[in-house]
Amino acid sequence: MLVQRKDDLLQQARKRFLNKSSEDDTASESFLPSEGTSSDPVTLRRRMLAAAAERRLQKQQRS
Repeated sequence: MLVQRKDDLLQQARKRFLNKSSEDDTASESFLPSEGTSSDPVTLRRRMLAAAAERRLQKQQRS
């Protein structure tokens, strides 16, 4: 169950990241919250880690 949830979250993060990166070339800003979203440290850290993981996956796919 947790593995499925993790996979779902990764897919959502990939979609968001790809949509964001097509609009914005600055991938480092993709983890920053937009207005109205939570900005607590845990959420920010999770977003940063998700963005970094997505960049690693994209680099692996390109190679």
